[in-house]
Amino acid sequence: MKGFNSLTRVFLFLVVYLVVFPIPGLGINDESGFITLDPVDFSISPRFIQGYFPLHFRSSQAKIWYVFQRADHNPEEKPLFVFFNGGPGSATSCGLLVMNTGRRAMAEEGDDLRVGPNPHSWTRLGNLLYIDARQTGFSYNLMENPSSREQRILEFNAQNFNIYTDAADFLRVILEIFHKFPQLEKNRVILVPESFGGFRATVMLHILLNPGLYKSANRSEYFVDPELVNRIESHYERVFAGNRHPTKMQIAGQFSHQIMIQPGLSWYYQQKATGDEFEKPGSIIHQLALEAGKIYTPCAGAANCNPFFNAINFIRNVLQRDIYYYTQPDGTLFKAFDRGGILVKNLSMLTELISQDPRTIEGFYASARARAYRFGDPDFECPDPDMLFITRRPNYPETNATELKPESDFEYHFGRLFPWDAYFLGSNSRAHWAFYYNITRSTHGNSITPYNYENGSKFLENLVWVPTFITNAALDLLVYSPAVPVTFSRYYQYALQGVEWEPDACCGEERPGRLVFRFRPHFGGNNASSERIVRFPLYSHSSHAVPLNQPAELLADVEAWLRETELLWRDNSLPESGD
Repeated sequence: MKGFNSLTRVFLFLVVYLVVFPIPGLGINDESGFITLDPVDFSISPRFIQGYFPLHFRSSQAKIWYVFQRADHNPEEKPLFVFFNGGPGSATSCGLLVMNTGRRAMAEEGDDLRVGPNPHSWTRLGNLLYIDARQTGFSYNLMENPSSREQRILEFNAQNFNIYTDAADFLRVILEIFHKFPQLEKNRVILVPESFGGFRATVMLHILLNPGLYKSANRSEYFVDPELVNRIESHYERVFAGNRHPTKMQIAGQFSHQIMIQPGLSWYYQQKATGDEFEKPGSIIHQLALEAGKIYTPCAGAANCNPFFNAINFIRNVLQRDIYYYTQPDGTLFKAFDRGGILVKNLSMLTELISQDPRTIEGFYASARARAYRFGDPDFECPDPDMLFITRRPNYPETNATELKPESDFEYHFGRLFPWDAYFLGSNSRAHWAFYYNITRSTHGNSITPYNYENGSKFLENLVWVPTFITNAALDLLVYSPAVPVTFSRYYQYALQGVEWEPDACCGEERPGRLVFRFRPHFGGNNASSERIVRFPLYSHSSHAVPLNQPAELLADVEAWLRETELLWRDNSLPESGD
């Protein structure tokens, strides 16, 4: 050590000590930014449809926005909760990120909108990751010639928008987060989807549990993405001591839980079950009509009358109530998301929310976005009237300038964008439309949309292995909780022996509710258990956005439920390195 002074010796000793004995949690800090997803080749196969060949696609390059918040204590030991809103085409940044889940949240004092501390932060349970889907929130796509309206419109198609590529995007982001934070690579992952996010979570888990099905075109699955499967298997090889093909039980030891907030699960059957419930004498629709002194005419088997849409249109057009929050005027929940959008578009408030100055993030600057685009045609309106109830109505304002202040100051800080780009989109109607109506529809029908009945089958296959929590929001008519057990009666023939809803209190629960799914023998490769109990607590004052209305109750229930299932994931625990 000749030539080194005492201070240098101390410094070198500390460096060596930290390499050998690292401080727990060192290097795990709050972080936000963009993850680049490069173009990927994949195919969609028409299962069991003779005469049609697989369709081959190449996705667009994308910059995906994420926000990571470390756990309050011992982040290297805590699970990673992955939050995402749905739509499809709706942002997480103006949803779950600002609605009472993170360290700080949207707060209102009279007409003032601000960011404040959140006493119900999930950081007390673990690390949090929020993701905006491509072309929503702050995420944006890239192309060679974005000035071409025709070329932009072509990008809103199956190559970028279907339930499989959407799920694949999110899996790639999670794997990139593990690369950024290798201390978390073996930790549990808990998915927290909202609404359409339920379909995304279902496909994500199904790919994780069955990667081999998605590796080659053998018509065992609609979606084939060899590059994604290779990345997943490489992750398993690192986590499971060299084993690229762990068992489903081992996989469920890491991707261990899902907490589903008013989820879509099997949209065709879910809508049908909901419509049937609404048609019944004395249903909630009849009650609301009676209270308002209006006449509700059910379909009652009439031709060309869909009971679900019939009831939804009555609630919106006649009663002028919010289908997501039926005790409130139409548009109430959209306004809450709008206010979240105004908040995150303000530099100082976004800085406070994410604990980072966005001016340190290159992907925001106009100078870095020459190839970026958000819109196909800014004047686009969704062409299918039946779909408008889950996006915005035509001419429904993105913001109300008299109510929603302050306006965005991003242009001042980051520069002026081209007309086809935008710093933030709370919802993207063209992206939403592309999920349901794309080039595969004529040959593949609904095979890659939320309407495919096999989405429900995949949910059930996942349920065999992954403990599940589903919210029961009393004031939500779009995802109508009483219809959930009825929805899965459609799967009795091959997957289930029955589903029972147990609404009464159990085990000291303040908010009662459980669903008992009884599987047919060996369904989903299960050789151990014939049933799975899903926690299904009632939130009597909640809209579609449960964390917005009852954040304390939801957090308490999740915390208690995770304790209940602790032994389950321990039984599926990951092997120690070298085992």
